[in-house]
Amino acid sequence: LSVVNVPDNCKIVKADESVKIKVRGPRSLFVSAVDSEFKAYVDLNELENGKHSVKVQTVLPQGFELLETSPDITTVTIDKIVQRQIRAEFIVTGSVAPGMAVANLTPSVTTVTIEGPQSSLDTVTRVIGYVGLSNNHDDFKVSVALTALNAEGRGVEDVRVVPNTVDVSVQLARGLSKKFVTVKPVFDG
Repeated sequence: LSVVNVPDNCKIVKADESVKIKVRGPRSLFVSAVDSEFKAYVDLNELENGKHSVKVQTVLPQGFELLETSPDITTVTIDKIVQRQIRAEFIVTGSVAPGMAVANLTPSVTTVTIEGPQSSLDTVTRVIGYVGLSNNHDDFKVSVALTALNAEGRGVEDVRVVPNTVDVSVQLARGLSKKFVTVKPVFDG
């Protein structure tokens, strides 16, 4: 089942990948007929974003008569490809050499673009990259792959992160086992 007149910048999902057609014709035509001469398609002309029930159209070689198409109506989902900006988060994994601590993480970019079908993009809640420390004892740079995740923490398919890798500079410091932070109380009532 092929698709014609596909709207620009859209992902198409068909409920049926193929259809069965029943035809009638003279025996001599069946002998010389080739499978590729029988075609089935759906026309998406003038259709907008969303789910649509569309009639299956057929193209038959001359001399054949169409008796039945199964299914004769199929569901097609049109999903517009969109983009949006999102802040990338970097999570430190592993540990540095004994007596060392991470002083600073500096990614080459903090905001990335995610691109994909609208329905998939709507499920993305965050983009993360894991920075592996690999028992390092000196400052280093690492290339980190970014992944788009949904609310359950699972990767979202069909979504592309641009750029998909980011260089992260990791600055280490000796002997930092404590850190002083200011605490600002929030008064209530």
